[in-house]
Amino acid sequence: MNNYQSIFESAAEAIIIWNESTNIIKVNPSASSYLGYSCGELEAMQADHLESSEKRQQFPQRVRTLLEHGHIAYGTILLHKDKTHLQVAVSASRIVWDNQTAFCSIYHFLDESQARFCAITDSTKDAIMMMDEKGLVSLWNSAAEKIFGYADSEVMGRNLHTLLAPSRYHQAHITAFRRFQQTGEGNAIDRTLELKACHKDGHEVNIELSLSRLHMSGAWHSLGIVRDITERKRAEQKLRESEERFRVLHNASFGGIVIHDQGIIIDCNQGLSKISQYTIEELIGMNCLQLIAPDWRSIVMDKIHSGYEANYEVEGFRKDGTTYPLSIRGSNIPYKGHEIRVAEFRDSTESKQLEDQLIQAQKMESIGTLAGGIAHDFNNILSAILGYVDLARSLTPATSPAKKSLDKALKAIKRATLLVHQILAFSRQKDTKRVPLQVAPIIKEATKLLRPMLPSTIEINQQIKEDSWSILADPTQVHQILMNLCTNACHAMEMTGGTLTVTLKNIDFTLLDVQQQPGVQPGQFVILSIGDTGPGIPFEVRKKIFDPYFTTKAVDKGTGMGLAIVHGIVKKYGGFITVDSEQGKGAWFHIYLPAVEQAESSEDVEDLMIKGDNKRILLVDDEETVADIGRAILEYLGYEVTVFTSSVEAFSVFQQDPLLFDVVITDQTMPAMTGFDLAQRMLAIRSDIPIIICTGYSNTLSEEKAQKLGVRAIAMKPFAISDLSKIIRKVIDE
Repeated sequence: MNNYQSIFESAAEAIIIWNESTNIIKVNPSASSYLGYSCGELEAMQADHLESSEKRQQFPQRVRTLLEHGHIAYGTILLHKDKTHLQVAVSASRIVWDNQTAFCSIYHFLDESQARFCAITDSTKDAIMMMDEKGLVSLWNSAAEKIFGYADSEVMGRNLHTLLAPSRYHQAHITAFRRFQQTGEGNAIDRTLELKACHKDGHEVNIELSLSRLHMSGAWHSLGIVRDITERKRAEQKLRESEERFRVLHNASFGGIVIHDQGIIIDCNQGLSKISQYTIEELIGMNCLQLIAPDWRSIVMDKIHSGYEANYEVEGFRKDGTTYPLSIRGSNIPYKGHEIRVAEFRDSTESKQLEDQLIQAQKMESIGTLAGGIAHDFNNILSAILGYVDLARSLTPATSPAKKSLDKALKAIKRATLLVHQILAFSRQKDTKRVPLQVAPIIKEATKLLRPMLPSTIEINQQIKEDSWSILADPTQVHQILMNLCTNACHAMEMTGGTLTVTLKNIDFTLLDVQQQPGVQPGQFVILSIGDTGPGIPFEVRKKIFDPYFTTKAVDKGTGMGLAIVHGIVKKYGGFITVDSEQGKGAWFHIYLPAVEQAESSEDVEDLMIKGDNKRILLVDDEETVADIGRAILEYLGYEVTVFTSSVEAFSVFQQDPLLFDVVITDQTMPAMTGFDLAQRMLAIRSDIPIIICTGYSNTLSEEKAQKLGVRAIAMKPFAISDLSKIIRKVIDE
């Protein structure tokens, strides 16, 4: 014991004995000398209070390590009595003192160079660790503690690789370390690697390891500098994800994206490849002006040089040499110290078509409005003509030579009336009534109208089956089908001349016959065929001819809506269309329409006129000519007639004596007060007064509206005497 006591007292290193409560039990003179305290002062202190406040926090962990492993080595900072810091290396062991567990710490005070080394290693943000020839930790700085969660007291003397390397790498390390022990060589020596390492809490840390070797005391040691690159890896992952999102958006863009530097394409997306017909590989490095039609390149160059950012329209130039409407929007962005340009290319073919369709729709709407106005004026003219001709015919004896002429004139006026009704149907843009009808008379009427418009080089050949079945259709729409198809056929032959053929026949279809026509039911059909001897229709064009706004005609020759309308009407009627054509051999359009029970014959019947029995009629029309013939007709029918060309004056007279008249007949479209307004005011005074409103065109008056108001009837101009007489008698009898 005396020998141990002698060694304890004479040791150059400071030796301190302390218990589990960290109370100091015994110190040697060297401890007193180094720390500036007397032995008595030290033995009244606690061992952990000798360390700096930062290092003191690690003391409880060191106690646990000592209890578990019996030995620990670490570096720390002690506080001198004068508060100066002392760098020390500590070797501590678990011992038995007075039959109780105690600990013996031997402090090796570092000289100035050693202390400077410790200060440097502890101040760096990178972990510095050393592994001895056995693979055990011999150096572990403060940064290593922060990165891996282990205090130096927990790792000193332990196997570094077992402690930090994920288990999946252990076997490879054993083999590599044996080689290193023998030769000092290894795949990781003098290299910087990115690896995964284990944190104390079990999660893996991304690290960058720079490994070097030292030959000391005849053996190879390794020194590692470790940097935590978790945040960098996280940032790199976010960058990759951001780049991937950009790439997805870049390629998913509905337009073509191009990034160019002084016009030279450095990046682009799949959209630009699709628009331009070049591959992305072909586009990279290309001058973007090659994607612009030659006549527009100077304009695009000016926009690029000026940094123009608004949208503008030019012509694009595809790989196959075709041009197309192109919309461009660009913006300059900073890149590697200078500006580059990002631009979006959009094929505006579809938007141009939509724009053209909108313009065309507006034109059609304007034409419809104009047509309604023309029809109104024309109806007034026709009303006067029809009235005078009909009256003259009624006053002419049957044996008079003039009778036949008046009959023909009356037929011509009725044909004109039909035309006006067709114009009105167009202007109203709504479905008209479908009735059973025979197609043959409509064909004859349409070809009569068409003949004066055709050059003499085109002949019309009709092959009409007179006993063809009837169809359920609107006569105006059937007329529209005929005129559209016949006009197209004539356009095909206008340069060369030829023959326009119109045929009409009956056919029975079985289920097998119509199985290729969706929605078409078998049964009896009427086939209306229109053929020409023109140049024919190419196959590629035939696939598109029923598409809205598709046309091969010049701008002033058609809108591309004719065949689309025909197709729509035929489908609505439950029929179908086929096209036969070969280039150089003309074209045939075959319209198949379901047949219905026979329509009544349209033979002329003598119109019956119903006399008036001296009933008193108030007639109101602002057109003097119409008012005059109206008076003449009504007087011829036997009525007493009072006529006004001013609706305001007419109302004033009615207001004075509401019982003066048996019937009121008024025009609808008049200044100051319309027929509808006049009827409302009269009915407010006398609700039982029979009122007839005459109109050739009105977008504000309907049968339903008139009936709700109390108007007895609406008469469509122009009308024959017999029709007017029947309407008057009907409202009087009601």
